[in-house]
Amino acid sequence: LPTRREGQFRRIAVHGEMSMTLPAAQRSLYAIETSSPVLFLDNVDIHTRAADRQQDRDEDIVILEMAFDVYGYVRGVK
Repeated sequence: LPTRREGQFRRIAVHGEMSMTLPAAQRSLYAIETSSPVLFLDNVDIHTRAADRQQDRDEDIVILEMAFDVYGYVRGVK
């Protein structure tokens, strides 16, 4: 995504798309939001779909289709 200046900082953003189970999504989004340097999630869009039933399980596995922007800031770059 395009960079933009915000005061003394430059905002750098990327767009991401992932498909994964709910537990994997929780771990991934938590890792992004607790990272260093600090990153922010924005424009998060999540839809569900049922995956094929696993042979050794009786329940359906839910897959999340996610799209989002992740951004952070860089100081003093012209």
